[in-house]
Amino acid sequence: MVLVVQKIKDNESTLRFGALQGILKESHSLFAMFHGPIRTLLDRQPSAEFARGHLHTFVTDYLSDFSVGKKLQLPTYRDSLTERGTVQMLTVSREVALEVQSLTTVLGSCLRNVICQSIVLFEDLLVSTTLPLDDTLNLYTYAILRLTPSALSSNGNSWSYLRKGGYVNADTTLSSANGAAAAERYNSRSRDTSPGGQNQMHHNFRPLQREKLSKGKDGFVAADFATTEIRGAVPLNPILWFHQAEERMYLCVYQHKNLTILLVIPASSLINGEEGIAHVKRHLLENASQNIVTVEQKLSRGWGGENAYHVGGYRYILSDPNRKVSRASP
Repeated sequence: MVLVVQKIKDNESTLRFGALQGILKESHSLFAMFHGPIRTLLDRQPSAEFARGHLHTFVTDYLSDFSVGKKLQLPTYRDSLTERGTVQMLTVSREVALEVQSLTTVLGSCLRNVICQSIVLFEDLLVSTTLPLDDTLNLYTYAILRLTPSALSSNGNSWSYLRKGGYVNADTTLSSANGAAAAERYNSRSRDTSPGGQNQMHHNFRPLQREKLSKGKDGFVAADFATTEIRGAVPLNPILWFHQAEERMYLCVYQHKNLTILLVIPASSLINGEEGIAHVKRHLLENASQNIVTVEQKLSRGWGGENAYHVGGYRYILSDPNRKVSRASP
């Protein structure tokens, strides 16, 4: 992957190569999580029209977070103090930790004979995870970008936890449409019957398209990506490809106030995907609702706000090796 960035004169926004490399790595990791390895897409259709269409729309949607009109929006030094590409943990007391453990046990039993995996977030911080490290990082990154309450309430660009104003780039919209058309041309001819093919690949699935994501009255967060002539727009539960587990998983997202639950279900365990997801959702509402309410209440009582971990009297320094300068707090 090659990233080309126009040089700018604004000293405050000097490009840092490590950050630009991070953009490429993050976009590739997220793409592979939703669409599987690029090599697999090329094996399925060697002419690469299918892979090219999905890559085009996905990367364009991803880079829209960094754009203001036709210009690249770079973070200020203040924004840079929030580390991107890392998992931010929420420290909890022993009492709350036991409640969270009880909740994850209930979430893991949403299917009788199959153990489901889960990630629990409070605000934008990780409370618990049962996934391997790499898969946790990728799914956490996606949740921060699009699924948490602050992400859903924002229609604009994001710097991890920081939300900016909304912008629409005409060039980006046009290129997205062209890429979507390429993917759609392949989809109309495809006979793929794999779980991923039946789901997001046949519906031009675009998980980073912010305006498609919404929280329903039942508390579940879904994307109206799938459209049929009979049912119209229907919620679509994405299928993820987890690198460490080497298995496709359904993603089910539930939200209660500031608590976000990402439930991951093995696709192979559901004979009928959407009906099986509906069963899992009913089980979650019937058996985990009280645990969810309890955990959210206890975390809210102990929550000190976004600056909860600031230590009084400490100063902070930010060093930029590329420019050989450093900035410190007053």
